[in-house]
Amino acid sequence: MSDQQGKGSIVYKLVIVLLVVLLVFVITIPGTIWTREAQTMEKSRTNMITLYEAHTYYHNLTGQYTTDQNALITEVKNDSALRLRLEIVNHTNRLKESIENFLNSPLILNINLISSNITKTEEDFESNRRYFRSQEPEILEKNILGQAEELQLQLSTFRSGVEYENYRMAILGIDSLWQLRRDLTDYSLQSAARRAGNLAETVINYLPNIDFKALNNTWKPLSVRITNFLNEVNSINKLKMQTTVADRVSDFQDEVASGFAQILGLNQQSAINKARNAAEEITRVYQEFLADFLVTEKFAQYRLSKTDSLLLTLGEDNFYTPTDKKAYLVFFDDSTGVSVEDPTLLSELRNRVNPTVQMIKDLSFMPGYSKYFNELDALQKFYLDVKADYRRNLEVTIKTKELDEIISKLKDSQVLSAYTELQAFVDIVPNSDSYNMIKMQIESALIKADIFKQIYENKLFGQFDTLHVQMTGHLSDFNNILSGVRRNTPASCTCSDG
Repeated sequence: MSDQQGKGSIVYKLVIVLLVVLLVFVITIPGTIWTREAQTMEKSRTNMITLYEAHTYYHNLTGQYTTDQNALITEVKNDSALRLRLEIVNHTNRLKESIENFLNSPLILNINLISSNITKTEEDFESNRRYFRSQEPEILEKNILGQAEELQLQLSTFRSGVEYENYRMAILGIDSLWQLRRDLTDYSLQSAARRAGNLAETVINYLPNIDFKALNNTWKPLSVRITNFLNEVNSINKLKMQTTVADRVSDFQDEVASGFAQILGLNQQSAINKARNAAEEITRVYQEFLADFLVTEKFAQYRLSKTDSLLLTLGEDNFYTPTDKKAYLVFFDDSTGVSVEDPTLLSELRNRVNPTVQMIKDLSFMPGYSKYFNELDALQKFYLDVKADYRRNLEVTIKTKELDEIISKLKDSQVLSAYTELQAFVDIVPNSDSYNMIKMQIESALIKADIFKQIYENKLFGQFDTLHVQMTGHLSDFNNILSGVRRNTPASCTCSDG
C-alpha cells in the first residue's frame, strides 16, 4: 500500500500543503467578518442572543420549543413573572428618584456637604495618628498629636454637640436616608418607602430651627485653628514626606465653606418648602406602593438582568439580520438546547469553503481509500453472516472475532481515520445549514490534512501496512476453515489493496 501511494507522494505533499494553507485561511475568515462593520455585527449578535434567550425562556415556560414567531413573542413578553420583575424595577427606580430628589434639594445637599466634609476631616486626623505620635523631637516639641486630638474633640462637638441639637438631628436623618439609598435592595419596597418618608419628614421638622449663621460663626474660628495646625504639619519635613493630610483637609475645609456660603445665600423658607415638597413626594410614592401591595411587598431591585432586558425588547426585528433581512437559523435539540446562527455568515463561509471541498474530492488517493474502506465494510458484513450460519463451529467463531478486531483496528488507524474525516468534510459541508457544524468540520479536516501531509512526506505507513498484512493472513486462514466445513464456500476471498 505504501509503495503504491508513495509514487505520487511529491504531488500529494504539494496538494496537501496547499490544502492546509487554504483551510487555515477559511478558519480565520469569521474574524475578519466580525471586525467589518462593527455596529452591524454587534446588532446581529444581540439579535442572536435575544433569540437564544427567548427560545430558552419559552422552553422553560412550556416544556417545548416553537417555530411560531408570534407565539414566541406573545408568550415571553406576557409572562407574569417577567412582568413582575419589570414592575419591581420600575417601582425601585421611582422610589430611588424620589429619595434622591429630596437629598439633592439645595438646602439638604449643602447640609450634607458640610457634615460629610467635617466627618472626613475627623477621620483623616484619626488615620494619621501613627505619624502624629512620632517621637521625633520636632513633632514632640510642637505637640502635633495633642493638637490633632484637641481639634478632633472640637470637630466632634461641632458635629454632634447639644448646642446645635436641631442641626445634629437633621444630620442623623440625612445620613440615614443616604444609607437607605445605598442599601435599598436590602428592603422590601413598602418598608423602604415607609422608612424614607419618615426620615424625610423628621428632617423637615428640624430644618426651620437650625441657626445656620450661628453655625457658620462657630465654624470659622475652628477652621482657622485647623489651618494653623496644617501649617505646622507642613513645616515638619518628615511629616510632609509621610502624609498629604494637609492637602486633603484643606480641600475638606473649602467644601465646608462652600456649603455654608450656598446655604446663607438661599431664601431659607423657599429652600425648606422645596425640601418639604420632595418629602411629600416620597410619601405619595409610599401610598402608591400600598395600592400595589402584591408587587411592592417584594424586595427592591435596581435593574433587570441582561437576559430579562433582552426578553422585554423581543420583537419582529430580532428575527432577521440587520442588513439583508434574512431570517436567523434556529436549531433545537432536546439534549443541547437551542442554537442560533447568522445565515449571512453561513453563506459567506460556505462560499469560501466550497473550493476546498472540491480540492479534497480531486485528491487522487481519495477514491482508492474509499474503495478500500467500502471493502472492509463488506468483509465485516460477509464474515459476520458466515459466523451466524456456522455459530456452532468454534474455529469460525474465533477467526471471525480475530478478523473483526483487525478490521476495526484498520478503520481506527491514523491513515483511515484521516480519510474518514476528510470524507465527512466532503459529504457534510456542502449540505449543512449550520455555521457551527461547518466550522467544526473545517477544524477537523485541517488536522487530518496535516496528518496526510506528514504521512506522505515521511512515508509513515508502518502501522497501516502491518495491519493490512495481518488481515490478509486471517482472510487466508478463514477461507481454509470454510473450505473444510462447507463444500460450496468460495475457494478464496480477498480484500483489495486499494
